[in-house]
Amino acid sequence: MTKAVGYCVELERNITLEEAHIEFFKQPEGKRKRFTFWCGDPKCRNEKITLVVAALYDRVDAFGEKFKSPYFRGHAAYPHIATCTWITRPDVKTSNSKIKKNIPASKASSVVASSGFVFDPRGKKSSSSKPKTTENEETLEPKERNGSGSGSAKGGDASDTQRPTTSKFMLQVAVTYLSLTEHARKDIPLEIKNIAGGNFYSICIPVLGFHPSLQRQRIYRGKVSIVELDYVYLLKFHSKIRLDGKKTSKTTSAEIKLTKKWLNENDRALMGTLNDVVEANAIAWCFFYTTHPIQVTKTVARFEIDDPNLIAVVPKWDIPEKPETLGD
Repeated sequence: MTKAVGYCVELERNITLEEAHIEFFKQPEGKRKRFTFWCGDPKCRNEKITLVVAALYDRVDAFGEKFKSPYFRGHAAYPHIATCTWITRPDVKTSNSKIKKNIPASKASSVVASSGFVFDPRGKKSSSSKPKTTENEETLEPKERNGSGSGSAKGGDASDTQRPTTSKFMLQVAVTYLSLTEHARKDIPLEIKNIAGGNFYSICIPVLGFHPSLQRQRIYRGKVSIVELDYVYLLKFHSKIRLDGKKTSKTTSAEIKLTKKWLNENDRALMGTLNDVVEANAIAWCFFYTTHPIQVTKTVARFEIDDPNLIAVVPKWDIPEKPETLGD
């Protein structure tokens, strides 16, 4: 078994990306929906929900000579069983192992989050001069845990065995948020440890709602376009912000700058995601947390991120179902 095929939930069988491309465009124009894919190994997907990512197959020119070929890869929030034949290395088990096979993939994040999350932004904080991370330390935990860690949920291609597993904590928040209904976002608790309590709806707010006095108490989210330069990636938010939080103030463009050197040293999985989004000329959702004051120039306000655990970028193809309206 290889990553040449994945199990298509809608078609109820393993298919190749070429087949997915054909079946996608058989749908009426204007009503086309991306497919949901599970692991191609039947034992793995029957033991627990193992959502996988099928990227780029929904482009008209997906198999053109000048375009990056479509591909399957594992999903960071959905680890595989140790004996899975679809991957070339086992993933370490997480709390997702409790998910049963009769639970639809779209509900998986709800099950994991059902008792709420505690997000500890200080758990692995690194200095801005030399950001670093240590694998297998957990800063985002379901409240139901009794002090026992769940290990790493490694995502990315199987060939990326040397990639540091870092942004999994904010990634779990992001994927959970995007998978929930608005009602569930208001229902499921989310806490920034010793700083703010609430739920996914009240803690994860649009970046356009930025307010300097509430910055420490919020995780910000928004759609971004990604620009690749020689040495950096710029994450440009579609929404503008007001630096003082007042509705009458002038708006300013917002962005996050991540250097390739820092990404290479701290989060190559995120760097790979940014590269994929750039090559696909796609949009993505960015979730981040920072207590650093905004850096302001004449034209842009820039959020500083010095810990890879505090940022996640989720491309459109990483979302199990088309999300509800999230705003920009």
